[in-house]
Amino acid sequence: MIDALWNDLRFSVRLLAKSPGLTLVVVAVLGIGIGLNTASFNAINSMLVRPLPYRQPERLVAVFESQPHAGPRWGRVATPTLFDLRRDNRSLAALGGCARSGFNLGVADQPERVAAALVTANLFPLLGVHPALGRGFTGEEDRPGGPRAVLLPTSCGAGASAPGRTPSAPPSTSTASAIPWSA
Repeated sequence: MIDALWNDLRFSVRLLAKSPGLTLVVVAVLGIGIGLNTASFNAINSMLVRPLPYRQPERLVAVFESQPHAGPRWGRVATPTLFDLRRDNRSLAALGGCARSGFNLGVADQPERVAAALVTANLFPLLGVHPALGRGFTGEEDRPGGPRAVLLPTSCGAGASAPGRTPSAPPSTSTASAIPWSA
């Protein structure tokens, strides 16, 4: 068995050595095939097989709002609707919300555009994650007209690059899109 395999391998190498153009095409096709297969596996594994990096990911659901007059599109739930859903909720253990946004973050008069998310106060505890430094949001900050607060990631450029500041010493107050926030 081993001898037959060895003979086949030697024969294949001799044939490929006789036609270098064919060898180049075979190696390129094999390389592309292996690369595409690896990329597909990694994408499927990370999206469908591996669980989300949150506490009890099998219990998480996404809630969207549809507007029948606008066609078959799904959109984020409006903030007043989210608060109504939370108040009237009988099926879910908890209901939190988040929406993508962006701000001009001002630290030491050097505003910087940062990607952000507007979140409800209970979103981080719901996901089972906690800030590395400081505290999370409070229920008082969650109500309309309440005090505003911001959590800065340690990777935030404004948080780490401001003069005399390190990521372990976030600012106590700053401005985000000309609105004062506490961090």
